Amino acid sequence: MKKEARMQDVAERYLSIAAEVILSLDAHGNITMLNESGHRLLGYAQGELIRKNWFDECVPVDVRNKLKTVFAKLMAGEGSDVSTYENQVITKSGETLDLLWHNTVLRDPDGHITGTLSSAEDITQRKKMEEELRNSEEQYRMLFTGMDIGVFFFKPGGTISYANPAALDILGVTEEEITSLVPTDSRWKNIQEDGSEYPDDLLPSTLAMHTGQAVRDKVIGIYNGREKRYRWVIGSAIPRFHTGEKAPSLVYVTMMDITERKMLEKEVAHMASFPAQNPSPVLEVGTDGAVRFANAAVMATLERLGLPPDARQFLPGTPEELALLRSQCEQSHQVRELRLGGATFLEIISAPEQHSLRVYITDITEQKKAEELQKSLFLQVQEEKERLDLLIASMSDEVWFADTAGHFTLENPAACKAFGLEKPGDIDIQSFAQSLEVFRPDGSPRPVEEAPPLRALRGQTTIEQEEIVRLPKSGQLRYRLVTSNPVRDFEGNITGCISVVHDITDKKQAELRIEREKAFFDHLIEMAPEGIAITDKTGIILKSNAEFCRMFGYSQEEALGKQIDDLIAPPEREAEARNLTASLMHGGTVSVDTQRRRKDGSLLDVWVIGAPIIVSGREEAVFAIYRDISEKKKLEREREKETARLKILVSILQHQSDSLQEFLNYALDQAICLTDSKIGYIYHYNEEKQHFTLNTWSRDVMPACTVIDQVKEYDLRDTGFWGEVVRQRKPIINNDFAAPNPYKKGTPEGHVPLSKFMSIPVFSDGKIVGVVGLANKNEDYTETDILQTSLLMETVWKVVDRLKAEDALKKLNDELEKRVSQRTAAIESANNELESFSYSVSHDLRAPLRAIDGYVQIFLENYQKNLDDEAKRIFSRISENARRMGQLIDDLLRFSRTAKLLIARELIDMTALVKQVVEEILAPIKDINYDIEISALEPATGDISLIRQVWMNLIGNAVKFSRKAEKPHIRIFSERVEGKVVYTVEDNGAGFNMEYADKLFGVFQRLHGQNEFEGTGVGLALVKRILTRHSGNIWAEGQVGQGAKFHFSIGEEASDA
Repeated sequence: MKKEARMQDVAERYLSIAAEVILSLDAHGNITMLNESGHRLLGYAQGELIRKNWFDECVPVDVRNKLKTVFAKLMAGEGSDVSTYENQVITKSGETLDLLWHNTVLRDPDGHITGTLSSAEDITQRKKMEEELRNSEEQYRMLFTGMDIGVFFFKPGGTISYANPAALDILGVTEEEITSLVPTDSRWKNIQEDGSEYPDDLLPSTLAMHTGQAVRDKVIGIYNGREKRYRWVIGSAIPRFHTGEKAPSLVYVTMMDITERKMLEKEVAHMASFPAQNPSPVLEVGTDGAVRFANAAVMATLERLGLPPDARQFLPGTPEELALLRSQCEQSHQVRELRLGGATFLEIISAPEQHSLRVYITDITEQKKAEELQKSLFLQVQEEKERLDLLIASMSDEVWFADTAGHFTLENPAACKAFGLEKPGDIDIQSFAQSLEVFRPDGSPRPVEEAPPLRALRGQTTIEQEEIVRLPKSGQLRYRLVTSNPVRDFEGNITGCISVVHDITDKKQAELRIEREKAFFDHLIEMAPEGIAITDKTGIILKSNAEFCRMFGYSQEEALGKQIDDLIAPPEREAEARNLTASLMHGGTVSVDTQRRRKDGSLLDVWVIGAPIIVSGREEAVFAIYRDISEKKKLEREREKETARLKILVSILQHQSDSLQEFLNYALDQAICLTDSKIGYIYHYNEEKQHFTLNTWSRDVMPACTVIDQVKEYDLRDTGFWGEVVRQRKPIINNDFAAPNPYKKGTPEGHVPLSKFMSIPVFSDGKIVGVVGLANKNEDYTETDILQTSLLMETVWKVVDRLKAEDALKKLNDELEKRVSQRTAAIESANNELESFSYSVSHDLRAPLRAIDGYVQIFLENYQKNLDDEAKRIFSRISENARRMGQLIDDLLRFSRTAKLLIARELIDMTALVKQVVEEILAPIKDINYDIEISALEPATGDISLIRQVWMNLIGNAVKFSRKAEKPHIRIFSERVEGKVVYTVEDNGAGFNMEYADKLFGVFQRLHGQNEFEGTGVGLALVKRILTRHSGNIWAEGQVGQGAKFHFSIGEEASDA
């Protein structure tokens, strides 16, 4: 499952590439794959465009044929394998979109072009923004160029970066001259209204640059060197800032030309000397409000405006207000504007006499309208400029403005950030371009003269030229698309250029990563040992690998675009295949063993693993793995055959047969069943005589066989085809028995018809001992049938040999049992005679010994006082040896009887028994202090009286042989060794030499002299016989002077030994 999950994950990454459009076309321009983003962008449901022609469905009519021709040439190998270009597409709703395409030609393993794989980015909004920017820039320049208000831009250094024609006219300089002017230049001559020099630090541009505050409506006289006169203007200055900066990056200066108004004021003053003849209205009013004089022009003007003939309308006010106005006029005449009857008048008010005011009136309505229009235009320009500045400042793309002198005059924050510029503007394009490492898309250096801004200043437009730039500070390589356009005035003259740079590094890196992942994915799929197919949600094959095509016999071109179930599902499994595909279409997974059809119609056993490809939570396609399991299925069938053979073997081995003939009949039936045959036979074969003897025909043969003289024995020379198995000494198969064959001698009339035939020889010790024939299987006989039948009959013949051996062994056993019975009777007779002899000997020997000992005692009682010490010693020795001889006879008798005693087994508390024995042995010993350590002993099952005798002998020996030790110590314990309980009696006495350990348990065998340690030499032999009767054992280990250890074990059942 991990592998399936890994393959599914790779497929998802292959199809899900950010939010870009991923499109794959075949060599005819038909859509073989379009991801979810592509369907969504074009307004189609998922899968709706698959198998449709891209150019017919999604390319605008006006360029459709042209692009089809380009695509056809590309498929013919007449273009670059990788390309980047822009074109338009149409959506389902008819909307036109601009897309930036990155295209790669697809090739098969032989290098033939099979189609294209493309990724596209929707640049519609960006194109609109660039167009809007160009339009705004053009409109901005048109407004500035056409307006009467002078406008120029002051940079922090005090130089002017731009001035419109009205500003050049006011200043009296050319476009080239103005860029070299600075505030301290001697050509600047500015005066105030009183004629005094205007201080440089109070000029609106200087104040705005230093304070960062707007300065408005200052009247300045500016000397125009070309006209040799002063031009009067109302000047304003507005600072502009880069985002996040406090110092102005630019000061926007406007100048409204009021020179004509100033001249008019002079003319009015001149005309004041003869008011009656003045064509303009002249009025004199007393401070009490009475009209003292009004010329004809006053009344004519009121009549023209449709107003009452009241001259005071030109100078309204109370006497107090008029008196205040006169006092102001005594210092200097007053100028003001008056709105009256829809017209605008300029009034110059003076005080020629005491208690009166004279008003010189000029109609400036048209002039005012012109000024208002100019102001409105100026405000529009200012708003457009601010919007443009905001747009440019907020753009993530770099924006560069350049003038005709080849300098960048303004860069937006994105441009400054990209190249680490602290202050924008005034950068020489040529020098800047030379300082950068710039490369073409193919990696070759881009010449400086090909820089898009320089080309634009030469009148050449650049549209999204791709270039690679190494940033000077970070050293990073950045991929960029540069669009650069010349900016022209009304007459078509180039006044500068604007460049927009779109950084596509992330996109390029994503494309490279996608390309690497695609190459990895394609390689992974192509080199996979399993067949892999990727289909859309309808089962149409989008991609298949080489192994898939090899498995099913199709080329990748033949498989592409086919419905997978139609291609490889056999008719008998079509319903199953459709159900599996439907399950996958609904988000399920499949893992199933099934069969699929090759191109040649043959069936292939496959393991199918399928899973949906999920992209952004939606199922987009299906990923299917096909593993060829033909060998596995073949092995499974062989394993089934092997299992069947083993079951048959078990059945044969467990079969209870009354005879060898019946057993072979049963074995033949099982062989027929194992190979799916109909009939069969088994012949015995004598290799020395080259002679066959029929053992059995299958039961189904005899009723169908109508041969009159059925021959059951053959010589090898008389056999035909079926005898070849012996002549060639190997199995033979004939799956077309009716066909001519040189080995055939024909079959007798009435023989069972044969269609297919198989025969195998049965070997034993290198000789052929039998022949098995099987016939008329529905399918062909195979090597597997030969192998299975050979193994089966090999085992059967081993059973035959075993049955023969068992029969011979039974006869031998019967003979042996007869002999053993005879020998047992003879032994029992001898044992009875020996027992009688032992009893007689012990009885007959014991009486003389008692007599000797008795006579010695009587003699000593009657004559002891008459005997010397030597005589007493001799008689004492005679008595002692007689008693010793009696003890020896008792031990021998007890030893003899032990072999005949019946074992009465019971559970024995060994610890309690040992304590009783120790107490009994130590009771008569008073002069020696024994340290006897008795551990808790494991209980045992045995004859308690006999086991007591064992403990009496072993513990008694330990007491006897350790009595000479300085501190006699005896330890009695038990332990489990290899699952058995072993009892041990250990002492620190005299010990023994291990070289003579094998003599310890023989009758009359002693390793110490009688004078050293008393004893008869029968005790340990008696112990061994008792333990042998208990199916136990005894052994010893010791070292002279270091003590001895005697170990014994007791079996679970008694022995007759």
